[in-house]
Amino acid sequence: MALAAADAADRVAQLISIAETLTQFAASECAAIKARRPPPAGGAQSEMVRLANAFRMEMGHLEADPSLVAGAPKAQLTRLRLACQALEKSTSAHRDALSALKRVSEGMMQAMAEEVARQRGAGAGYGAAGAAAHSPTLAVALDKRA
Repeated sequence: MALAAADAADRVAQLISIAETLTQFAASECAAIKARRPPPAGGAQSEMVRLANAFRMEMGHLEADPSLVAGAPKAQLTRLRLACQALEKSTSAHRDALSALKRVSEGMMQAMAEEVARQRGAGAGYGAAGAAAHSPTLAVALDKRA
């Protein structure tokens, strides 16, 4: 989705609004992760993806053609620069929070798989040379006990 801007000032104003909305969304998701709450519902996620794609595309257009914002007031361009810096900081924190959440989730799944394997106490079979064969992986289906 490309922005429909009347002039450079309108384009910059729209970019500032999108950057601030994305910054707030990333901050609210970080807060939800830290508070161990579920993230916002699916509608909000899809809207943020749409806005992020629009912002990315528009910034690409600006990089290719800086004249698109050449007529905007300096104060507005400074505000856009600050909004972009805040967005970068917020998305960096969001990335770190998601990475931590991923590590915790993967650790929990690994621990559950190990516990299931321990409870099953599956004996190892024998390989071709007569040595005990150990399977390095274990398929696990989660149920009420896990």
